[in-house]
Formats: sequence, C-alpha cells, structure tokens
Amino acid sequence: MNIRTKVAGAVLALVMTLAGLTALSTSTASAAPAPIKVGVVCSCSGAVGSAFVLVTDGYLAWAKATNAKGGIAGHQIDVIEVNDQSNPGTSIIEAQTLVSDGVVAVMVSSLVQQAILPVFASAGIPVVGEAYGVAGLPQNTDVFGTTDTIAPASLSATEFVDLAKAAHVKKLAYLYETTAASTGLTTSELSAAAAKVGIKLVYSVATSLTETNYSAECIAAQQAGATGFIDGGGAPSNVEAVASSCSLQNYDPVYFVTAQNWNGISAPLAKDSYMSSPTAPPFDTAIAAIKLWQATVNKYYPGDLKNPGLDPEVQISTYEGGLLLHDALIAAHLTSSEKVTTKLIIKGLYALKGDSLGGLAPPITYEHGTTHVIPCFFESKQVNGKVSILNGGKGVCAS
Repeated sequence: MNIRTKVAGAVLALVMTLAGLTALSTSTASAAPAPIKVGVVCSCSGAVGSAFVLVTDGYLAWAKATNAKGGIAGHQIDVIEVNDQSNPGTSIIEAQTLVSDGVVAVMVSSLVQQAILPVFASAGIPVVGEAYGVAGLPQNTDVFGTTDTIAPASLSATEFVDLAKAAHVKKLAYLYETTAASTGLTTSELSAAAAKVGIKLVYSVATSLTETNYSAECIAAQQAGATGFIDGGGAPSNVEAVASSCSLQNYDPVYFVTAQNWNGISAPLAKDSYMSSPTAPPFDTAIAAIKLWQATVNKYYPGDLKNPGLDPEVQISTYEGGLLLHDALIAAHLTSSEKVTTKLIIKGLYALKGDSLGGLAPPITYEHGTTHVIPCFFESKQVNGKVSILNGGKGVCAS
C-alpha cells in the first residue's frame, strides 16, 4: 500500500469516527429527559376569581423555581393551566382536555372541583395538591392533599373548639358563608362539639362573600352574650369587615378564624384573635421552608404576599402540592432516562412516610384504600398586636 492510500484510509477513518461522535451526540441530545406534564385547574374568574389567581400562584412559582434549578431528576415541569371560570360545565370540559393532553397529575384550585374529580379519577390521574376544598365532597382516594381542606366538617368543629378552649371562651357566635361553603360546618355539628367541652353556641347566622357590613350580625351576637366569634366569613377582606363592623358597635369578642393571615391585620381584629390553618404559620420565618416559599413567590409573583385579598396559607397549600409531587418522584427513584407516569407518581406518594415537606405540613403518610385526610392544624394568636405561635409550633391533630 502506498503512502497516498494509507493517508486516504486514515482520513476516511477519521471522518467515520467524527460522524459516529456526531451521531452519538445527536442521540444523547434527543434522549433529554421528557417533561412532566402537569395540569392546573383554577377558578381564575367568576365570583372569587382574584382570590384563586393569588393562591394558584403558589404552585406556579414552585414550578418556575423547580425548572430554573433543572427540574426533577432533569425533567422540566410542563404546566398546562386551565380556567374553569367557576362553572361546573366548563370545568368538566377543561378537565377532559387535560386528560387528552396527557397530564400525569393535576393540582386543583377550583370552586367547583366536585364536578371534575370524577373525570380525573376515571382516567387514573391523581390530584397532587389542592386548595379551597369543598366541604361535603365525597372523599376520593385519588386526591393526595397536604391539608385538611377536603376533610369532614367534623374536623372544622374540632379546630374551632380547640381554639375556643385555648382562649377560655364559654359562649360562641358562629358566622358562616354560603357562597363557597368555606367550612361546611353546620350549626348542629359545631354545637355538639362545643357542648362536649362545656362551651355553648348561642348564635349562628349565614352570610355571603359579597357582604361588606356585618353590623346586624355583631349586634345579635352581642345580645346573645357571645364572648367568642367564629368567623367563617370567607376571604380575609370579609374577616376584616366583620371585626370592623363589630368594633363600631363597641363589641370586641375574641375572634376565631381558620386562616392565619396576620399581614396588615386591622386594629379591631388584632385586639384578641386566634387563628389556625393546616399549614405552618405563613409568618413563622423560623421555619426555613416558610422563608423559601416567601422568597420564591416574591421572585416570580412580586406583590402577591402583600395583597390583602390573599389567603397566604392557602397559597402555601398549592405550593406544597408542588413539593409533594417532587418528593413523591424522588421517593419513586425517578431517573433522567425514565418517563414519568401516573403509576410512578402514585407509587412515590405511597412511599412517603411522615413527610412534612420541610416543616410546612404535618407529617404526611398515605395509606392504600383510604381517603387521604390530614386531620391536623397549626395555631397562633394575636393579642394587642403581638403575634405568638401556640403549641410550640407543632401541629394539633384530631384524634
């Protein structure tokens, strides 16, 4: 073989080698981790659409932050968000669309979720995280929540009564809203639970999310001798309006609210209030996870945390939905080359044992064949403007 032939052969070998490397590189690039398709159902318009937008931002902020850090085991989060417009018919259509789009999990932040859960259940798609659960909703083993928002109404009774006991109140008034059934707790259920610990329910009345003046309710509660006022009036703005209305009547009872929103709280409510929520107190920055949630939301949705219409602990619950999905996939040992499926997610969810999501939630363990209710809540109080956390910051769980 002459020199020219040897050189030609060497060049050909080099070209083939380079071609092979290029093909390998192309193959490697094409094998990038597939995105995780997640559906988000939001009642982002309608009667209380603005409130749902704010709380849903918690989940969206988690998704953006997760993608910025490289995703989960390299898999980016592909969020497909739909607005059901607070309409049951629309919600079913949107849910069916998400199923067709191939989502492997959904986060629900909907006023009409009772219409859509059967759609996801029949498709085998788990709900991983949800907000504003509708009381009385049939429990569903495909709903993996981090809070008590779809728990039986009896848990709400336990929560309110426990707060009343802590405040040494013996006579209660109960105001509840009917638009979104925020607690779903009936007067008879609350009265029975209170009576067991020597507390009497002396007045109760229904209201709505659109009401802004509660003077009549305040006067009636005062005349009934109530020294404690359970305010299930809905959004923080409603809660504030109740306290302001009562203050104008020179009536300053102890308030009990299942929403820990101490940001910019009015003077009447700050006099003597007890609050609880199924998430760690949003203001407890001693918890690293609370600080991270605040920083994440402030980065991607600046202004949310200062919005008076925000239920911060409900936003935390949607943010927790993202953390729950992350932890489940890690528990399922997701790899970069593996395709994320509903079965893998469900496997991971059942593998979680006592997961508190960094301290944001009570320890979470899901059991096969049961409904997934976390019967625990955190408590705090504010007296004359001074906020304190009860029970050493640990969650209280119903027996």
